[in-house]
Amino acid sequence: MSCFYLYYKEYYTSIYVDYLLTSGFTSLLMEKLRTEYNLVYSIDSEINVSDYSSYYEINFSTLNKKNAKQCLRLISECLEEIAVNGVKEETYNYTRNKIELGKSKLPTLNKVNAYNKFYTNLIVSGKSIGFLNLETFYDNILKVTRKDIQNFVKNYLNFKNVVIFYTGKN
Repeated sequence: MSCFYLYYKEYYTSIYVDYLLTSGFTSLLMEKLRTEYNLVYSIDSEINVSDYSSYYEINFSTLNKKNAKQCLRLISECLEEIAVNGVKEETYNYTRNKIELGKSKLPTLNKVNAYNKFYTNLIVSGKSIGFLNLETFYDNILKVTRKDIQNFVKNYLNFKNVVIFYTGKN
């Protein structure tokens, strides 16, 4: 598997990228692969951070190998577009609004959470950098700039660093 070291700021950038690419029916890849081309049923992505390395994965479900190949090509084109030209301001702002909506639900989440806080230990490049607090989590994501996104995609989400798994009949 192709892995990379992720630094503190890049962790929040990866989450913004996650929202941008696959969060909901209006995300970039869902719009392209499902709405425009009718190739996938669903698409999802996530960053996986471990003690000494990290990786970003994109998962999608489709009906056949032909669709899968076309999906990979379209995903590659989308990532290349972001790496070269950055994210369009309209797309960046739309994604930002989705993240702000998530932040607006914090009072409800805090009432539900028995501890009134959500913590996870973030280990980056082999050492703990402390705990993420839900109360500041969204603020840190909202600090991500369009240039941060472009650099993240250029440095980490290129097809030279990708491992592809395909499961299915065809």
